[in-house]
Amino acid sequence: MESEIRSLKGELRAAPGFKLTGLAARYNVCSFNLGGFVEKIVPGAFSSSLAAGDKIVITHNHDASRVLGSTKSGTGKVWDSPEGLRFSVQLDPANTIHSDVYNSVKRGDLDSNSFAFVAPSDGSGEMWADGGVDEKGQPCKLRTLTNVALKDVAVVCYPAYPTTQVDARSLTERGLLRVAPRSVPITPEALARGQGFASVAEMEKASLRAARAVLNHQANQIADCQDRDLHARAERCRRIIEADEELARKENLALRKAECVLGIIFGRRSKADPALGYPYEAAGTGAPETYPYAELAAAISKSFPDHKLLGANSSQAYTKHASGSKWTVPYEQDSAGNYSFGKPSVGGHPIWLSGEDVS
Repeated sequence: MESEIRSLKGELRAAPGFKLTGLAARYNVCSFNLGGFVEKIVPGAFSSSLAAGDKIVITHNHDASRVLGSTKSGTGKVWDSPEGLRFSVQLDPANTIHSDVYNSVKRGDLDSNSFAFVAPSDGSGEMWADGGVDEKGQPCKLRTLTNVALKDVAVVCYPAYPTTQVDARSLTERGLLRVAPRSVPITPEALARGQGFASVAEMEKASLRAARAVLNHQANQIADCQDRDLHARAERCRRIIEADEELARKENLALRKAECVLGIIFGRRSKADPALGYPYEAAGTGAPETYPYAELAAAISKSFPDHKLLGANSSQAYTKHASGSKWTVPYEQDSAGNYSFGKPSVGGHPIWLSGEDVS
């Protein structure tokens, strides 16, 4: 037997902890017209299947390549409740598909559930009767599912338009066989007349039209959902790019600071960024570091207008005169941050300045 698929709208939510929960099937509620009959599921219809412990996979759109979890791995749970068949699935934040599905559910782009099942071929898991009424108020057959094998549960794009992948004629035949007197021979012609069709061919055409209409509707809904998924992925990529650009900006700033120092040590030409401070020699190391000496530079310019600060250590400022000569100026800074200067002397620049103008 092939699987049949049913769906339910508005019973899906994104739960804390990166989980999805929902109601896949509702008990004692009639479906839309499925091609000459409506259907309802009674409590306990899935009990045997759940008790057997068979592997039940939870997917996105019944796509085997988009598995969200399973009962075998423990990431998925499926259970009976008074209102219907419930499920939950623990998603993996590191999985792109899981992340996209979770965010789509959270935004409301995905809001429907679906399940696939197989009814026993001998008809023991279902009952057929007259007295059904479809969504348009038209009389039809009523199919009641009492014991079926659950195959999978899915988070889906399309809304509550239940469909079947089983041939509509075979279902109708099985239904009529349940309610027809045993003494009446069941022929294709009798089946057609019983459903109000002039011939078997007309009945098959009507079933095919109904199936095509449902499939076209589903295809349109899936296309809309895929468009929303693409927009969601594009937005996610945009956020990642922005985060990468901010990280690159910070790394570039750190690199510029390092180059300001290393360029002086190895004699490479390097222009110091005023925002990074001036290079100076850390006491006792002989190696330059950066330090915010803007105040020292301003004090040098005020006290020695023709001098320009190139670098410093904790007690000496190294300057360049307007004439191009290099000078060393002793200085002290008091607790209030005020600078006082000794007598400048020509030369005295350390090796780490290497004659380069880095200011």
